[in-house]
Formats: sequence, C-alpha cells, structure tokens
Amino acid sequence: MNNKWAASMLALVLTMGVGAGCAKQEAAAPDDQGQAKNSIGTDPITLTVFTEVPMLQDDFEKLIAGPVKAKYPNVTLERSEKAKGNEITDRIAAGNIPDILLTGFYFIPNLTDTGMLLEIDDRIKQNNVDLSAFEPVVIDALKGFRDGKLVALPFYMGTTALFYNKDIFDRFGVPYPKDGMTWNEAVELARKLTRSDSGVNYQGLNPGSWDTLGSQLSLQKIDTATNKTLVNNDGYRKVLSVLQDVSSIPNMDPKMKPMDAFTKDRNLAMYNFWWTDVVTKLEEAAKAGNPGNWDIVSTPSFPDKPGVGAKVDAHILMVSSQTKYKNEAFEIIKFLTTSPEVQTEVAKTGRIPVQTNKDIRKHLGENYQSLKGKNLDAIFKNKMAPLPKFHVLDSSAVSKPMNDAVTAVTQNNVDINTALRTAEETINKNIEQLMKK
Repeated sequence: MNNKWAASMLALVLTMGVGAGCAKQEAAAPDDQGQAKNSIGTDPITLTVFTEVPMLQDDFEKLIAGPVKAKYPNVTLERSEKAKGNEITDRIAAGNIPDILLTGFYFIPNLTDTGMLLEIDDRIKQNNVDLSAFEPVVIDALKGFRDGKLVALPFYMGTTALFYNKDIFDRFGVPYPKDGMTWNEAVELARKLTRSDSGVNYQGLNPGSWDTLGSQLSLQKIDTATNKTLVNNDGYRKVLSVLQDVSSIPNMDPKMKPMDAFTKDRNLAMYNFWWTDVVTKLEEAAKAGNPGNWDIVSTPSFPDKPGVGAKVDAHILMVSSQTKYKNEAFEIIKFLTTSPEVQTEVAKTGRIPVQTNKDIRKHLGENYQSLKGKNLDAIFKNKMAPLPKFHVLDSSAVSKPMNDAVTAVTQNNVDINTALRTAEETINKNIEQLMKK
C-alpha cells in the first residue's frame, strides 16, 4: 500500500511544473527574526488557530491543542472555526488576524494580497527541520505556490475517494462499485440507482467539482506565458461531459447538496469527494449513533488516464506574518508536523500523515469508529495527478466563469462548446482587468 503511494508521489515530483504568471503578486513578508528559538519560554501566552478546513472539536483537542499543551504548558491554543460571518476574509477586514492558520494549500493564492503570508525558509534552516522526512511531492507543491519559497508546513495529506451507500445498492439489487473504474462505468451504475422509491428521490452519483475532475487530467487554467485562459480545450470538454452525463440521468437533481445527501439524508448512492472532508462528517454521524452502511473504492479515472486520481493535496499550518508571536507559532507548527507521536495520532483519525515513516502510517484509521472494516487500501490505489503550472489568477479569474459554465450545461441545456467559449471570453476579460490592479 505505501509503496504504491510513494511511487505516485515520485512520479508527481518528476512531472510537476511551476508557473508564476505575470500578474501583480504581493511578496510574502520576510522572516524578520534573525535568531532561531528552539524553546517557547515560560511566560503564559494564548494563540488563536483559525481552522479553514473541517475538523471535529475532539480532533482539534487530540491533534493540536492537547499535544501543544502537554509539551508547552504555558501555551493555550484557542480555536476559531470557519463559518458564515467568520471567514478568514471577515477576520482580516476586522483586523482580528489569527496567529496560526490550518487550511488547504490551494488556499494560499487567496491570501496573496492579504499580507498574512510569512516566508519561513530561514526558520526551517535555523531550527534544523528535516524536510526530507516529509512526502517530497507535498513540499515541492508548496514551493510551487510561492516561487520556490515556503510559507507553511504540511500537517496531513488529502486525496479523493468514491464513497458509496451499500443500502441503496442492496435496495435495488445493483452490484457494488469496484476499485479501478472509469467515469463511464460509474455513470452507468448511477443510471441504475437514480429513481424515486417509496417517496425518496434516490440520486446515483455526484462526481465532485469540475476543478477536482480537471485535476485528474492535470488541466492548466491559465497559460503562464500569454496570460490567456486554456479552459476551452478537449480536456475541459471531457470534464463537462462527465458532469453532463450525470445531470442528464432521469430524476437526477443537479441542485442537491451532495455532502448532506450522502452523510445525513442517505439518498445519494455514490459521492466522489475529498477523503478527510467526508470522513469527518461520517465519524460525526457514527458518534451520534447513525453510522450508516457505506464503504469506499478508488476515484474513477478517465479512460485515457487509467489509474490516475486527483491532484496532490495537503492541509497545512501557516504562521501569520502579523502575529507578535512568530517564534512561538513557528515552534508549534514545527512540533505538530514533525513529531512522530502527533503524526501517529493524525493517522489514527484516518488522515494521511505527511511523514513517510511506515510505522506511523500503519495506524491509519485506528481511532475512528466509522473506519472499522473499510476498504482503506482504496485511497492508495490511484496515482496522484501531476500538478499543472500554477497562475496567481487561477482562482480569482477562473472559478466563477467555470462554475457558470457547469450550471449552463447541467441545468440549462447549454451545449458544452458554447459554455466553454463563453467561459473563455469572460475569464480573459477578468484576467485583463485583474492585471491592471
């Protein structure tokens, strides 16, 4: 299992490209402390940790606050959780900046112009952090977002899986999905499962977002040389074709909320999404006495890219450039990401540890009631897709026009070529306007 994972990581390192684009980009704040501090000291301090990604409160205590308190009794970590009205942008606007941020590394571009990013390369050297102990592809990916500089350390890795509800398959006498399927095969299964029965509108499949699907094909969004979008191509046509095939199934509801449909309402048969996000919800349900009857297989792949899953992903810990406790905050993220004891606890909650140590990974899922007896090997079956070149405007210029294109195709019967052509025109206008700022 781990050998296959390592092989996919190596392949991604060798193929990964890095592009900066020519748009205006605010530099991360330099590390203004000349001396490394390997001790936090003894004065009582309280630091705020903003969690941008889903995490049960019990897990926050076991994986972050508890270990830090045990090692540094004078440090108290207070959690601020992402919620409506408490987005990181809300806190920045209010001048209430957290000391540490737990987020996904694809969120880094959104922080480019906030002044929150702190380059930590000097601290890494001064504190003898061994980057070779981390999965190399994750470190390389992090560097790719900031022209070779690091502004975070990885806490655990992410991947996708196809979650499926066994009860729905059993109800309609349909064989369970298998590892190694193509998207065409998954869609055909969905056709057999999408129906109304006894007053329940069963949905066969939610394949995930256009962005996640596109990552399986390593699709670049903006040409870093010309600053023109690349979304109007055969790759994105394949992505929208999958979404169109699913939405066109009779009785399919394109407006459903897939996370709730799978983890709460239990009327979604198959859900392709990020592993940690779904498992967090399912564990929460299990603890509430409603575990459900589910399992996973590997994310389906495109026929011309067999066995290739989603892009490399990781949840990361960042030190805010605006905290007055830079030394202490860095010491904490170093401890959480490099401690074998902490990383073992991370693995026990079903999260994929960033350390390559096999003795850590063998504990995957031990503490989660919801993961007992599950096909955990599935999350290691696929190779991770090589990252395309990154452009600083990938999110701000592209996301809404492509979301609109998906809506046009899946809900308004617009043909794929027209939808992508419209998106292309809008994105290029967005790029032009954003580059003037």
